[in-house]
Amino acid sequence: MTGGLRSTPLLYPAAAFAAGIVLAVELQQWSWWIAAALSATAIAALLAHKRYPGALAAFSALGCAAMSLNLPDRPDLSRISPDTYVTATVTDARESDSGSRLIVETTTPIRIKAIVYVKSGETLFHKNDIVRVNGVWLRPDYAPDVPYEFSMAPYCFRNGITALCHADRFNIISSPKNHKPPVAERLRERLSDAIRNSGVDGHTADFLDGILLGESEALDSDTRERFSKAGLAHMLALSGTHLAVITAFMAFVFFPLNLGGKRRWAMAATALAMWCYVVLTGAPASVVRAAVMASFVIAGRAMALPTSGINSLCGAALAILLFSPKELYAPGFQMSFLAVAGILMFAPKLTAAKIRNPLLRALNSWCAVSVAAVVATGGISAWLFHRIPAAFLLSNLPAALLLPLLMTGGIALTLLTLAGIRVPWLAASLDWLCEAINGIADMVSTLWWNNIESIWFPGWTLVFYYGGLLLLYIAMERRKPLSWCSAAIVLATFFALSRMLPPKPAGRELFRIRDPFCTAWVVTESRNAWLVSDAPERHKEALRARVAWRLRVPLAIRNIDSLLTAPDTTNTPFFKKNGNKVAVGSTDIVFIDRAEDVAKLKRRPKYAVVGGHYRHGIEAVAAQVNPDTIILSPSLDYSIEQKFAARLDSIGFAYLRQAYRYWK
Repeated sequence: MTGGLRSTPLLYPAAAFAAGIVLAVELQQWSWWIAAALSATAIAALLAHKRYPGALAAFSALGCAAMSLNLPDRPDLSRISPDTYVTATVTDARESDSGSRLIVETTTPIRIKAIVYVKSGETLFHKNDIVRVNGVWLRPDYAPDVPYEFSMAPYCFRNGITALCHADRFNIISSPKNHKPPVAERLRERLSDAIRNSGVDGHTADFLDGILLGESEALDSDTRERFSKAGLAHMLALSGTHLAVITAFMAFVFFPLNLGGKRRWAMAATALAMWCYVVLTGAPASVVRAAVMASFVIAGRAMALPTSGINSLCGAALAILLFSPKELYAPGFQMSFLAVAGILMFAPKLTAAKIRNPLLRALNSWCAVSVAAVVATGGISAWLFHRIPAAFLLSNLPAALLLPLLMTGGIALTLLTLAGIRVPWLAASLDWLCEAINGIADMVSTLWWNNIESIWFPGWTLVFYYGGLLLLYIAMERRKPLSWCSAAIVLATFFALSRMLPPKPAGRELFRIRDPFCTAWVVTESRNAWLVSDAPERHKEALRARVAWRLRVPLAIRNIDSLLTAPDTTNTPFFKKNGNKVAVGSTDIVFIDRAEDVAKLKRRPKYAVVGGHYRHGIEAVAAQVNPDTIILSPSLDYSIEQKFAARLDSIGFAYLRQAYRYWK
């Protein structure tokens, strides 16, 4: 191995540990047997004085065992009948225009962690509410509507969630009035209030809340989208960059200890303050990862030990995966470690050593760091998000200079506000800095050549991408033609496969999309996609965003940039919409929401979707509209849906129940 990697004794143990985790996930039924076999192999190798292979087998066995302990149970959901009320405690509640999404832990009749969807209404849920829910409970890995669509299964796996439920009926049993949130949460709320009372405008306050305290929920979706297109999405979520600024601020505060000869005390105080900040922000995984790595570096310097960045990174990975092996499958974990590894491996190679001008040297270093991070994360980012910002240097270089100023100024202003001191000029300066960063995101995100979108390729091809990068690093170390050729061939193989392997779907398609709150279809024609549904007008944008997120891969495969809500009047060769009547090729669909929608049509429709406001006889729909099939939409009240289904059964008319409880 090359000189740069010889000083990383933790690299191979970390890789072996990760391999054990992958084995446990891919072969879940045999995970403990695999761990036992690896343990036996390690013992045999050590007895044969093969210490290195034995140590690697031991780390693989440890990773396999750690993951086996964290594999979610597969509860018998058939024990919960459709008429059973399940008692649960709310651990997280999020509201939207179309309803609430609750994460709950059930107590009876079985103990599981689940996501519960509740239709929009007057009820607001809070953490620690005790609720009773009636509905049908499903596993997160149900069959998709569209090939390659987004699935909740990976998210549920990482968070130990084993069921999904759309609530037909629910009620809050108790809502603790005197429940005190944890000290860190109360302190976070107090700091957030101080930011909002400091004199900065609302948008700056939201931005500071996000980059200092991790409270980024207040940022609107347009801001997130602009920053994502500009290659600045990492700025909105707490990560190693933010922790580095905070740690530098802490080091400055404790610098007098260094002057007094208490260097180790200063480092220990900085590390302690850093971990206090991690707890304050709620210990998000990205910040914990950065704090673990920083702790390795600080400990090495405090003990005057030679430290290697890659070795510290591998040590941090081992420490995190030992206690939370599911993190290996978290996109944040993958992106963070790849970015840091890329910076440590490639940034020094890209930095020109002969530049004497300090400003040019600093600019060269910034460019090298940005390019290294983007190259290292480019493969996984393109696979996950199907987009690469080509103009990332134009956004990241100035934003990286402004972010530390905004954060340190925000910290100072918050502390002064808590002390009762108003500093209008500092608040105005922070408003300007925030506006400047937003202006950069606006400018770069709108460049016509910036976003390379609609990218899709199979995940296994990333082996060639990252194998090629490793060979490229070795080539930079060895500087031999054969090494350069090997790297070029492997990377060329990746790009060739990514162009050849995407499926070629038909140009015109119609997909029925299951949603907890309504019935919807997606129509694709050429490079256009439209959404038609029976959702109320006020919920259509939330539905569109939700479906667009689910279908981001299918849309990317079809080279479709965006999903649009179909206007009331649409007329293309394949797709026509006129009010509540839709024709897609030879398929006619009519939406029935009011009594006046029930009328005989010139051509018999294939589907009649009966929605939430229809309260009249279902027999009239069957007789007058006379569709091939009636669809009872999830927007119907549960009791009315039950009544309509019973009447359709009695007259023998074909129907589908689109509600969540009938998903397969």
